[in-house]
Amino acid sequence: MKAVSAGPADREKLEDGIFLNNVSKWYGQVMGLIDVTAFIGKGVTGLLGPNGAGKSTLIKLVTGQIRPNKGNITAFGMPVWNNSRYYRMVGYCPEFENMYEWLTGFDFVNYLVRLHGYGKKDGEKLAWQAIDTVGMTKEAGRKIATYSKGMRQRIKLAQAIAHKPKILFLDEPLAGTDPIGRVEIINLIRQLGDEKSGISVLVSSHILHEIERMTKRVLMVHKGRLLAWGDMNEIRDKLDRFPHSLSISSAEDRRLAKYLINMPEVSSVMVDEKESVLRVKILKPDNFYSKLPKILAKEKISIDQLGSLDEDLESIFAYLTGGGGGK
Repeated sequence: MKAVSAGPADREKLEDGIFLNNVSKWYGQVMGLIDVTAFIGKGVTGLLGPNGAGKSTLIKLVTGQIRPNKGNITAFGMPVWNNSRYYRMVGYCPEFENMYEWLTGFDFVNYLVRLHGYGKKDGEKLAWQAIDTVGMTKEAGRKIATYSKGMRQRIKLAQAIAHKPKILFLDEPLAGTDPIGRVEIINLIRQLGDEKSGISVLVSSHILHEIERMTKRVLMVHKGRLLAWGDMNEIRDKLDRFPHSLSISSAEDRRLAKYLINMPEVSSVMVDEKESVLRVKILKPDNFYSKLPKILAKEKISIDQLGSLDEDLESIFAYLTGGGGGK
């Protein structure tokens, strides 16, 4: 299956990011990633996919933890696998925890900074800077064993950025954080990936709206395959050839249905009597949304609620895999 691409034709200059060329990885009879070709440039790139889609395998490959069975990966013009020069450029925040819980947050971050070759004075300075950046200064003296899930995520993020990496890999960094913490970390990731900084950030998630708050540039993987990559708005535009599903609630639902079914943008209308809504499938959403208010005003029909059933990741993958959308 060919991926929907909304990326630049020349994939930018390969020396400015990471390039995966026909990369596959398998574990015995299990395929982790299948023939993936993509480019990760400066700024924030979202890696989207349901659990088990191959996101963690892709991150392990681009961080140089595992080697592809097929294809090759280069970063800034150099090979990724077995390259100590590249490893020094990488910041990595893994999905799963494997921290030294008997250490304080500061000792943990400082220890990992020192492993990058920094001396005592510089290591402590960088550790405190990173801890302050993620909002953990007050808790830095506590042992990690006493941290909440959200605090552990923050301290993992601190160790990933402390040594000033050129590229940052974040695997599900929002998991377990509270609503306020999510907003703060999303804003932080956007700041870290500001293209003026020259840093490349790849952040994975299975939640579409979280990624869209960080970036519009995405890689979308499903069952080990890359289904789409590029600008999210352009990918959505390419999906407009599929019917989109809406729910419309109105006290005059049957009269409204009569007018909707005559619109060229509407492919079907169903009255859901159980939930008292109309289930509408539409083509060319922009045309539909521009015409609907005029019909409502002309026919003096009011609606109580209009909602899209296709704004989640599951529906978008259903389109890309040919399964249709909606629920």
